[in-house]
Amino acid sequence: MFTGIITLQAKILELKKSGTNLQFTLSADLPKEIGVNDSIAHDGVCLTLIQRRGRTYKVEAIQETLKISTLSEKNVGDVLNLEVPLKMNQYLHGHIVQGHVDGKIKLQKIITNEGSHNLRFGFQKKAIPFILHKGSICINGVSLTVSKVNYNKRYFEVSIIPHTWTKTNLSKLTLQEKANVEYDLMLKYLHQMQKINIKN
Repeated sequence: MFTGIITLQAKILELKKSGTNLQFTLSADLPKEIGVNDSIAHDGVCLTLIQRRGRTYKVEAIQETLKISTLSEKNVGDVLNLEVPLKMNQYLHGHIVQGHVDGKIKLQKIITNEGSHNLRFGFQKKAIPFILHKGSICINGVSLTVSKVNYNKRYFEVSIIPHTWTKTNLSKLTLQEKANVEYDLMLKYLHQMQKINIKN
């Protein structure tokens, strides 16, 4: 489990195919207690460490993960947002995030304001139940609040404060580039319960 608060970033050093899987070798200042078998969110995707040597470590993404996320589009030198697992005795600064990406969304517009940036993303019709004005959403592993939503034109906006802008890779997104999205867990459960009730 995670909260979508990014405190680390990792640089991709090597990409290696392993059957239909893709193995990533990365460099980051991970906490000393993080090791093999531990989970880390990479741009919002929960991956298991399979090797660690100092600052260098390896993770492997399976075909399903590559299909649903942007990890298949990454190159050597790219920087990923990182989040280590949540400890039960720490503050919940963002919102509950599983690291189970729901899909990819495309950046439509960047709006620069005095002291902040708004990012506008398009979404598919099936995502309507999971996008709520002032609700939580996780983009590239970053916990954000939906500041504007237009269901007819199918886009929403998030407002990025300067600290988040400089400490995450959201500032490196370009127009029409895709980002990973994980919708709010509560909204997904409520939607599923409603579907079950309708069927019954």
